[in-house]
Amino acid sequence: MTLTILIPTHNEEGRIGVTLRKLNAFLKKSKLRASVLVVDDGNDRTAFISRSLGAKVIHFPKRLGKGDGVHAGLKQAKGDVVVYDADASTPPEEIPRLVAALSNADVAIGSRYSPASNAQMPLSRKITGRSFNLLVRVLFGMPFSDTQCGFKAIREKANARIAPQLRETGFVWDVEFLAIAIRNGMRIEEVPIRWKHVTGGPTAAGGIIGLLKTALRMLSDVVALRLRL
Repeated sequence: MTLTILIPTHNEEGRIGVTLRKLNAFLKKSKLRASVLVVDDGNDRTAFISRSLGAKVIHFPKRLGKGDGVHAGLKQAKGDVVVYDADASTPPEEIPRLVAALSNADVAIGSRYSPASNAQMPLSRKITGRSFNLLVRVLFGMPFSDTQCGFKAIREKANARIAPQLRETGFVWDVEFLAIAIRNGMRIEEVPIRWKHVTGGPTAAGGIIGLLKTALRMLSDVVALRLRL
């Protein structure tokens, strides 16, 4: 099995080096055949650092948003694709568990809120995350405990079917991704993971006020998505 580990980034020069060094060290000792693909739409040294550490980089000079960044990567990726957060919240040692779930599924998604998970995060983030997930359950009838965790894997054939149907460019990309997978009759396996909040990143900008603004934007976007699908 060949993997492409996809990392969408935006101005991550302060963290991408640590992420890639940990990932490279893990891949070196593992039996996984994997390449690392960084999709960057920032204006700092993220792309330079990523290339220096052996990753393939697709760089865009203007802001894409999470969804468009993932779309660009999915078009270039080969084999099973793992979307792995640039802040390294999920340790790379969790990758085999996610990949193993694909033996009985088309898509595997990490969950921070599963009873079997070990997730460490601020209370404010836990409240907003749980609240958003409850809204998604009500609007879309999805059974998953965590749609927004960036740690996901998808089989190549499933990717070929889902990717052309994706339209979302922002943070509700994950909801659209899962809704389309379900609509196409795909099996989705939710996997408990280890996860630790790392400071920084786009959702952390502006502190509590920034988090609330992001939550309100996601609320508006997910309602609009439900009306569209």
